[in-house]
Amino acid sequence: YHYRLSAILREYLEEQYRFNAMEMTTSEIRHQLRKWKELCFGDALSILDYCDTVKFAKVQPSAEQITLQTQALQLYLMRQGGLNGL
Repeated sequence: YHYRLSAILREYLEEQYRFNAMEMTTSEIRHQLRKWKELCFGDALSILDYCDTVKFAKVQPSAEQITLQTQALQLYLMRQGGLNGL
């Protein structure tokens, strides 16, 4: 589930900002997004960091955390106009 949350966000970033987000680590994405200084990517990076802790650090999130992060992704995409097809 968390892999897919991360993939949805990465696909959006890749399409919107034209870089290979699907093949990058979160740190590489963070570095890439610094090019757009006028835009705030804190929410997107927070979601990616959360997904990384579940996927790689094997953190067991609560049902509430999963719901909150899913809603955070939906809200981020709605604000950015990238919720088409979800």
